[in-house]
Amino acid sequence: SSAGANSAAMVVTAGDAPLSTLLSAKVTVSSITLTPSAGGSNVTVLSSPRTIELSSLGAIEEPLETENVAAGTYSVVNITIASATATYVDSTGAVVTGNATVSSPNDTVTLTPALTVQQGQDVHLSLHFNLAQSFDLTGSTLTFTPSITSAAASIQGESQADRGVEVTGSVVSISSSSITVKSADTGVQSTFAIDSSTRFSAGLSTGS
Repeated sequence: SSAGANSAAMVVTAGDAPLSTLLSAKVTVSSITLTPSAGGSNVTVLSSPRTIELSSLGAIEEPLETENVAAGTYSVVNITIASATATYVDSTGAVVTGNATVSSPNDTVTLTPALTVQQGQDVHLSLHFNLAQSFDLTGSTLTFTPSITSAAASIQGESQADRGVEVTGSVVSISSSSITVKSADTGVQSTFAIDSSTRFSAGLSTGS
C-alpha cells in the first residue's frame, strides 16, 4: 500500500440479510473506495475484484481485504458491483441458475457517524448486502440493484461478536501461534492468532 507511515490497517468484510425466494447468490465486487470528509481523492480499499458467496454467510461476515488506509476522516463508502448470479425456483418449480442484469452497478453509502482513522489503530469496514431487496425476479428476468448498508469502527472498540468472521477454504500455514486460511470464494488469505486454548474440530491440533 502507498498509505505511508501515518496509516492504520483496515479489515473489509461482507455479510448479508436473509434471502427470500433465492436459494443462493454470488456477487462480484470490483471496487470499494472511501471519500474523505475534507474532500480530495477517494481512497481505494479493495485491491482487486472479489466474488462472494453471500447466501451462506447470514450474520457471519467474510473478509474481503486488509488494506492500509491513510489517517483521516471518511464519510462515504463507494461500492461497484461487476456481476451477480443467483439460483432460484422459477414459476414452474424448476431450479434455475442465471446471471442477473446489474441495473445500477454503483452504490454509495454514507457512514454515520463518519469513520476516523488514527495512526496505528486498526479499523473494520463492514458491508451488509440485503439480498431480498437487491435481487428482483419478474417472470424469467433476474435483475440486481445493490441494497447495501455499511458500518465502520475501530477494531479495539468493537464487541467480540462484531469481530466474528467466517472463512471456508484451505489452510496455507499453521504454527503454535497463528493459522493462515485461504478463502475458497475470494482467494483472500486471512491470518488468525491461536494459542493453547484454541479449539479445533475433529480432534485436530497444531502438533505442538
